[in-house]
Amino acid sequence: HTGLAAQALTAAWQFYPPELWSCPNTLEKVLSEIPDGTFSNPMAASQVLPFMVGKTYLDVGMLCIPENVPSITVDYSIINNLVGDNFKLSTQVLVPEGSVLLDVLRKAEEMNPQEFSFETKETSLGLLVTSIHGLAQNNEDKTYWQFFGDKKWLTE
Repeated sequence: HTGLAAQALTAAWQFYPPELWSCPNTLEKVLSEIPDGTFSNPMAASQVLPFMVGKTYLDVGMLCIPENVPSITVDYSIINNLVGDNFKLSTQVLVPEGSVLLDVLRKAEEMNPQEFSFETKETSLGLLVTSIHGLAQNNEDKTYWQFFGDKKWLTE
């Protein structure tokens, strides 16, 4: 949690007197923990990297979006043949090159919310898709959504 703590302190620096928090001391602490493998977990690394460049997650909304990014067409399908009413729905969405899966889900929902609606839940590891097309994950049934790209399970 060092990365998140450092980000929080960076975002709220004006509320702390210098004797209670020092950016150089925090940076020194973060750097001293790297050889110990503290940030070998990708989530821990993602939390500390913004701090290393003097930013926080709050700065993400202010980042510049590159102009003239080429678009790509993504074939997006949702399939349920396990529980309840079976369905297979497909569409094509146009998203900027470099988009992530969440961008594809959002674009599909924007184009056709009746068929491609989805819900997420914030977890300590990030957003978790909990429902697609009204079909929610179910811990008792041990059902959840899996995502594939080119017939391979997506790992991120």
